[in-house]
Amino acid sequence: MVDDSKMDAETRPIDEVMNDTELGSLIMKYKLAIIAIVVISALTVAGLGLFSHNSNKHAQEASYKVYQLSQVSLTGLLVGKVDAQTFSKDFLKLNSETKSFKSLVPVAITATDYLISKDNNVEAKSILTALVAEHGNGMAGYFLRARLAVALENLNDVKGAIEQLEAIIGSKHKYLSAKLYTDLGRLYMQSGNKEKAKASFDYVVANFKRSEFYRVAQVYLGEMDI
Repeated sequence: MVDDSKMDAETRPIDEVMNDTELGSLIMKYKLAIIAIVVISALTVAGLGLFSHNSNKHAQEASYKVYQLSQVSLTGLLVGKVDAQTFSKDFLKLNSETKSFKSLVPVAITATDYLISKDNNVEAKSILTALVAEHGNGMAGYFLRARLAVALENLNDVKGAIEQLEAIIGSKHKYLSAKLYTDLGRLYMQSGNKEKAKASFDYVVANFKRSEFYRVAQVYLGEMDI
């Protein structure tokens, strides 16, 4: 997993770093690291070998349905043959039928990355909200909540985006902390909470001196009139 604290603060110009504070870049910039986890998860839960080793009938049936969804609906979405509304409907139906089977998490991550990139934030929000309700804790929760925060901010729900990032920071599973606190500070500023914004930027300055976000936090602090 990428560690913000080891990034070289001198390798990128400040304008580029400032641009990178958009919350959506949390997905794009570190996509390789995220894909590695998703691929491992997908191979674990969706591989055909799973079916022969799974002794629970419900889990067998659910696993097969998830595999079918990934092969038909998800593939169709990614190549433009299935629209966002149809995929969202299919996904949520299966999520309900399988009682939010955990194997749906890697499918949701892949799908919502695509949906958000195409500005289908309403559909991404629906899918992610359903899964966060069941899998919001633990490692899966980090990846789900990070994407949900992006979709919510894109839908101008700053309060909702803040709640998702606060939940990540309050959990045992948080990564890219310098960026998370920087984005949280930016969202606090948008919401008008300057005190919490300052606290977030101060935290970055105090704890991530080798991170590129150290410079970003300093710029934001310099612009604040507190």
